[in-house]
Amino acid sequence: MSRDGLIARIALTRPDAANTVNLAMAHALVEELARLAIDPPRVLVVEGQDGVFCGGGDVREMAASDDVSAYLEELAGTFHAALLALDALDCVTIAAVDGAAAGGGLGLALAADIIVATERSRFLTAYEKLELTPDSGVSHRLPRAIGSARALAMSVLGRPLDAVTAREWGLVAEVVADGALGHAVDELASKLASRPTAHLAATRRLIRRGATTGIEEHLAAEASGIAAAAARPDALAAIRAFAAPRNRTPEGETA
Repeated sequence: MSRDGLIARIALTRPDAANTVNLAMAHALVEELARLAIDPPRVLVVEGQDGVFCGGGDVREMAASDDVSAYLEELAGTFHAALLALDALDCVTIAAVDGAAAGGGLGLALAADIIVATERSRFLTAYEKLELTPDSGVSHRLPRAIGSARALAMSVLGRPLDAVTAREWGLVAEVVADGALGHAVDELASKLASRPTAHLAATRRLIRRGATTGIEEHLAAEASGIAAAAARPDALAAIRAFAAPRNRTPEGETA
């Protein structure tokens, strides 16, 4: 993990293994996100290395384990703890996707608020190749992002989703040319970090919660959320500044 003022970055650094997630990486993600929770940045960028975002779980480590089922339960549980910590973090999260986001890598991208992808990016469920069911929130978030029929087609047919189609379907916020991802993400992160973002993180949680709660419960959550947001000094200052009388010219027009 690295941090430059209000912007933090988590890089998946296993390029020789397609940045796949093994137990060591899953535990490292949990630890890094716990540190960030103590002093959250305004923006967190999650990225891969060497032309791959994340190839999912480490199948070689999986196959080498004495008990594959127990290994998968531990790996999924640990990685899921990281995803929940990411969702609870009071900042905006950007997934900078270059190359493949497969399996758990797709789940990690879906956990972000915004996905920025390159033209060569591909999104795959990948579980069907190993005759496994999804983890990492893929079966929950993918159909909510692109629709159940499309999510099933990806899973049943093993159909990869290209970046342009992913943008058309609403999965990806922006597609940039190969080689332009770093600049585009830096520019977006700087723009977002120019103002407080804790309220945007709270908005993310409300939107995601709304998919599974009734309207009465959700309205109560919205009321609590907006009250908590208004209690923050930055929000209070913004409210008062917006409500203040505007300066007027001698002719009586607003300046």
